Amino acid sequence: MKCPKCNNGKQTVEVTEIKPEGRSVTKVEITCITCNGSGQIEKRKLKAQERAFNAFWCRCGNPSEEIDFFDDGQHPGCEKHHYRCRDCGKVTQVG
Repeated sequence: MKCPKCNNGKQTVEVTEIKPEGRSVTKVEITCITCNGSGQIEKRKLKAQERAFNAFWCRCGNPSEEIDFFDDGQHPGCEKHHYRCRDCGKVTQVG
């Protein structure tokens, strides 16, 4: 099936940098991370990716607004430093 996440194997992502002198936003075109640039993906693979995404990222909205920080290598679910929601335990931000 045609990949629903890209346009012919390419995605445009917005990168925001916050510096003392202000915020800068840059748009960058990358190879699609869903279909690896092919523009096509098997339905079962797409469903597996969606399940993994939902298992990893916070979707509860973090009502308590409380989070926990984990440094690189501190949490078995994510090697990179990241923040986890105290309400659902899932990741709110990586890096």
